[in-house]
Amino acid sequence: MRSLAGLAEDDGASAESLPSCGIYRTAAAKSDAGHAGGTPRKAWVIFYRAHLAAGDLEGIDALIAALAAAGLDVKALFVASLKNDAVAAWLAQMMDSTPRTSS
Repeated sequence: MRSLAGLAEDDGASAESLPSCGIYRTAAAKSDAGHAGGTPRKAWVIFYRAHLAAGDLEGIDALIAALAAAGLDVKALFVASLKNDAVAAWLAQMMDSTPRTSS
């Protein structure tokens, strides 16, 4: 990105393509505040892949950190479009494979 902005020399690397969806990162609960019966509650942060491609992740990272600090286990996922059937199926699979916590 720095070379595109004219702030650094071009290293000649080819651009990498991003998948239509994926896991950006996870964060473990930092306190017991969000626990239900000893198990941390879960939070999902789903955002558009364009933020990842642009490196515009400051707000997303802050949200992840705040949720973890509040005692939630966080999984952040990026998607190209919520209207894409393959992406919707992947999200459903991700949610179905995550154990539920009781409230």
